[in-house]
Amino acid sequence: MPPPDGLGDGDVGVRKGIFDAQKEVRELEAEMRLPEDTPARRSTAELGKRLEHARRNLNDCFDSLCKKYPDFLPCELTLKDILSLAPEDGALIAPFITPKGSVAFVIPHGMESITMDNVVPINGFNQTRLESLLIGAEEDPGWFRVYLNYHPIKSSIDKLLNAMDILTEKLWNELMLHIHNKLKAFDIKENAHVIILPQGGLGLLPLHAARYEVDGVKRTFLDDYIVSYAPGAYVLSIVKKRIHERHQEAPSLFCVANPTHDLSYATMECLTIGRLFDNGRKKILEGNDATVDAVKRESPGYTHLHFSCHGFYNWWDAMKSGLKLANKNNLTMADVVSHMDLPVTRLVVLSACETGMTEFTRAPDEHIGLTTGFIQAGAGSVVSTLWAVEEFSTMLLMERFYENHIGKGEPLPVALKNAQLWLRDNVTDDYITRRFNDESNKSGHEYILLNKKVKDTVTDTIENLRKNKEIKSDERPYKNPYFWAAFTYTGA
Repeated sequence: MPPPDGLGDGDVGVRKGIFDAQKEVRELEAEMRLPEDTPARRSTAELGKRLEHARRNLNDCFDSLCKKYPDFLPCELTLKDILSLAPEDGALIAPFITPKGSVAFVIPHGMESITMDNVVPINGFNQTRLESLLIGAEEDPGWFRVYLNYHPIKSSIDKLLNAMDILTEKLWNELMLHIHNKLKAFDIKENAHVIILPQGGLGLLPLHAARYEVDGVKRTFLDDYIVSYAPGAYVLSIVKKRIHERHQEAPSLFCVANPTHDLSYATMECLTIGRLFDNGRKKILEGNDATVDAVKRESPGYTHLHFSCHGFYNWWDAMKSGLKLANKNNLTMADVVSHMDLPVTRLVVLSACETGMTEFTRAPDEHIGLTTGFIQAGAGSVVSTLWAVEEFSTMLLMERFYENHIGKGEPLPVALKNAQLWLRDNVTDDYITRRFNDESNKSGHEYILLNKKVKDTVTDTIENLRKNKEIKSDERPYKNPYFWAAFTYTGA
């Protein structure tokens, strides 16, 4: 749940109190759902009393905030409000997954009411089937079972790439095909903008990469539409307002680069992106300068925040998920929610691993992760990742994304889509060689340090592409969705 715009430093304690109260409610609800004979599970009567008290405490927290900010949560969104969120010439998509079955609401722009024509039955797809896609069994593992068991040294990447191929095909056949057909029935044109509101575990899956074939040619949902995500209608209404209000502000960049000194391309990524912003309107914190305190102190005045570093998701306590910064310290979700206020930030890019993950076992109806943390802190939109990403391909994608957005003026979700499809379709190892040669020939003091890094890494990079993926010079090493589909845009 996002805070009201304009929360100041004196209100971060109230904001943290709401988060703590929400966490207690979620944990009690999760324990209540366990079978009664589960060891250590408290009695239903005791849990009922504790849950009643926790919910009362949460309501009190909201009441306190509403007294100070009368416009905060003035009422639930009306149907008219929700319908108005559908993007122009596009549609709003809201899947609902239940134990009995599933439906998706497809709401084109301009609708004034909802009828049965907006409801898409998704026969055969239910909560059990979703869990199978996510986890599965030993003999038929889901995506996350394969992903979490993957070891970059001991495991073959082929298993990971194959699991992603299987997942994206199943996502199409079992879910997105039905939605796609309804969009066509509503005459939603190709390259229209669709916003997906994924429920629970759906938020962990790359719905935009759902894959099908036409005359032997592979296509994805993203080939057909511009795709963005939102945790819910209320959050979407908030970020839509923020994006509109901040659109005219001149772009400025705050960038964190390689604070742990073990990323080969993070500094190059930030310097290349930084060239697109005017002098005096950018700041790059590299290495030891990128401390938690420095980020909290200096980031609020910029329209674009970019983090090129390590990220991680804590499955036991989502509030401890975060970004690894200098001096072996982490910027956690708790830090973001409690200590950051981003009144002008249009975009936060988390160019790091697992920054878009959300809890789905203990809180299946909520989105709890770094993405929602930065939105709660005031950001208008966030680009994040659904799994651990490969460093070099990430650098290429991010450079292209900013070139599309800042250099060409493309809207944010369009810029990300075009960068993803470019990485998939146009990057060959010959391109990579040319890219490094061009970089090595650039002049300027900022590349003196990078030239040695380029010489040390370019040969290994090309050889690894050929060896690990068995590619020829004209093939596409990053065509598998694993390399490009992890990135999602959350916002308006």
